[in-house]
Amino acid sequence: MARRFTTAPRVRSCRWVLPWYEKIKASCDSSSLGNPGTGGLSDVFRDHEGIVLAASSKRIGNIASYMAECQAVVEALSEAKERGWSRI
Repeated sequence: MARRFTTAPRVRSCRWVLPWYEKIKASCDSSSLGNPGTGGLSDVFRDHEGIVLAASSKRIGNIASYMAECQAVVEALSEAKERGWSRI
């Protein structure tokens, strides 16, 4: 039986950049085990010096991966609003 080889994925470098002075950067992500599947999300807020101001994570139940990503953005923006941060 012939074997099919696939191309290895490329590794791309990336870097995190500090936000502008007096602004806050929100980094958020999510995942789901399956599509749909059990999901979770997290967010981290940092100031212009890279200091972590807040971080959170939570389970979001059975959800599709795309909707989990959308939910992570909504949760991050909601948390920023609750904390009175407008310069995100």
